[in-house]
Parts: sequence; C-alpha cells; structure tokens
Amino acid sequence: MLSSVFSVNLCAKELLRSAVSPEFPDGLHVKYLQFIANKMDMDLDIASMPFARRLKELHNGQIDMLVGMRQESDDVDDIIYLQPSYENLRQTYFILTKDQNRFKTPADINKALVGMTNSAEYYSHLNKNEKFRIIPVSTLKQKIELLLKGRIDGFTHHEESTFLLLKSMGLEDEIAISLYQPNNYEKYYISMSKKSALYPHKRELEQMLKLAVDNNDFIKIRNEHYQQ
Repeated sequence: MLSSVFSVNLCAKELLRSAVSPEFPDGLHVKYLQFIANKMDMDLDIASMPFARRLKELHNGQIDMLVGMRQESDDVDDIIYLQPSYENLRQTYFILTKDQNRFKTPADINKALVGMTNSAEYYSHLNKNEKFRIIPVSTLKQKIELLLKGRIDGFTHHEESTFLLLKSMGLEDEIAISLYQPNNYEKYYISMSKKSALYPHKRELEQMLKLAVDNNDFIKIRNEHYQQ
C-alpha cells in the first residue's frame, strides 16, 4: 500500500498558484495562466483578489506568479521578473463623454484628479509633464463609479478590458477615451516569487516564454479573447 501511494505522488503534477482580478474571473489573464500551465504540464489554481492583495500574496509566497506586471526595477527582495516580457500595452485615459474635449494636452490634465490602480508600481509610467493628482483605487469598477459621481476627473486602465466592463454595466455611452493620451507603450512581465516551490523551474519557464513570444502566442490569445 505504501509503495502504491508513493507511486501516485511521484506522478502528481506540480501546482501553479496565481490570482486575478475579481472583475475578470474568466478574463485574458486567466487564459494566459492556463496557457503557461499547459506548456509547463502543471495543474493550475487561480484565486480572485484585488491587485494590492495579489502583490502582497506574491511577496509572501502564497501564490507563485502573477501576469500583467510592469518591471519598475531590477529583481529585488523576493520577486523576480521572468524574461522576456510577453506583451506591450498602454494605459489609456478615460473621461466622461460629455467632457471628452477637456483634456487635449499634458497641460490640460495638470491638477486633475485621476484614479489609478492602488499600487506604486503603476505610477512610474507617468510622463514628466503629467502633474495630475493620483487617487489610488482598488478596482476598475470603483474607478468607473468614482468618475460617474464626480469624485475624480478621469482614470487610467487598459482600453479593451475597460470597454468590456463598461458594456456589461450599460455605460458605454457615458464614458469615453480622452483626446489626450500618453504615447508610451510599456512592457509587461510575468513576476514570480522567490519563495515559490516553482522557483527552481525559472530557466525552463523563461525558455518557454521566449518560444511563446517568438511564436506570437500571447498576441494570438489576446486577439482571440477580445474577438469573442
């Protein structure tokens, strides 16, 4: 009996633990994680939690990796950024449709109140000419609600996911893209906890990522997801 149990354990797949936004439990990040788990022949366990908590759990080693991370510095402390980056994206400025012409230049946005994801890691991409005041917000839905209530003048988020949520909330005519937009696109990475049981697989993970990026796999997944 003991030998039988031991044999089963030897054949068990390793577990990849991650987390995504509660607003998108079946979103693009879930598909990215499923792709990674399949390529690495691992089982996948995905929790739902706000970004700040996801980051905390990654630092603590309670989850193994996160997708959708910007590398603000070299690997520090207990987190690494797997190379290469898997996609380039821009944070888009959203504003009330009735105020769509309000922000046309960086100077127009000065002193504005702008809702941004509640993490310092998401602030460093700001243009030096952008001097608006940041209002930390936990979720995209909260950004939308604050804008509708007049508590903020606008918010930043990824364009495609924002339009999906606006449509589901019946607000696609209430909120629009601001005329002024940043020009910079940024690289996004998969971050990994050094405390993760999967950390010894770093080299294999990066080899898999390079092949996937070279093959445009993440672009294909993204396009298929939003076409649906």
